[in-house]
Amino acid sequence: MSAQGIETGKRLGESFGARVHLAHVFPPLQGSDLLAVAIAWQETPASLAKALKEGSLSELKSLASKYALSTGDNLHFREGAPVFDVISSLASEIPADLLVVPTHAFRGVKRFFLGSTAERLVQHSPCPILVDRRSATRLPAKRLLWAPSLRIDKILVPVDFSTCSLDGLRYAIQFAQRFGANITVLHVLDLGYAQPMDINMPRELTRFARAATKDGAGQMRRFVKRLKFGRIRFKTELLIGTPVAEISDFARANDFDLIVTATHGLTGFKHVLMGSIAEHLVRRSQVPILVVPSHPEVRRANITAFRKSRSRAQFGRKRKGRGTSN
Repeated sequence: MSAQGIETGKRLGESFGARVHLAHVFPPLQGSDLLAVAIAWQETPASLAKALKEGSLSELKSLASKYALSTGDNLHFREGAPVFDVISSLASEIPADLLVVPTHAFRGVKRFFLGSTAERLVQHSPCPILVDRRSATRLPAKRLLWAPSLRIDKILVPVDFSTCSLDGLRYAIQFAQRFGANITVLHVLDLGYAQPMDINMPRELTRFARAATKDGAGQMRRFVKRLKFGRIRFKTELLIGTPVAEISDFARANDFDLIVTATHGLTGFKHVLMGSIAEHLVRRSQVPILVVPSHPEVRRANITAFRKSRSRAQFGRKRKGRGTSN
């Protein structure tokens, strides 16, 4: 579990006057793995599984007490898999307005096939999710009696001028109003160049690039006029290059406190091949990212349908097993 993740969630709750829920998912123990550990510890598999679950629950309660969180209805201990599905379902049940999670990035083949829980939540969460790789640290032995207040001064909002991007910008404005932050709205023109080019160097731009830049600037002006920023100070930026790399580098180079982006929620084979910009940012960026899901009602319906289909499959396997034993 993450110390900074809990601190971040608590401070956000205090800032927005929201209740903070603390949750832990205990994955089912595999038979062969459980048996090997049980033999090593000279325990029966059943007693070992019970002891591990009780230990995890005790640790969860201890964390809630350490961080002055309620141990009543706000504490959730669930057993099941996959973890992202259990968390998504819990978020729907509460219902949660925001998920705060650390991320443990995988690389190579393991990441391609498994992904991280954070990336899967970006795909399936029915509510916005705040992902912070910097919060993936072990808990300290003792909680600090004093911690600095949560500060969000600069928010970066990457957009592609879609309705989903508009939702992301609208959400960013709410955060900026709460924290008194400034917003930078960024659009990256992907012209297929292997190396990004500086749009402030017109001599090096082709005629096509100049036209694309002019068109992008016009779209940006029309896009930001669709929302009211009120007293929030904002500016716009256009870059040329590969979106994920440009967004990540721009956020880090300019010391942004938060990236707010929307996801189109691609699923299936197309998603496996391409992924989404939001997921790639979760994987790469060192700046905390708040991902706003598109069509949350559809995601909630998908969660329900997925759980029903899995329950039917499990019931079918049990019936088949009983038939075989007879």
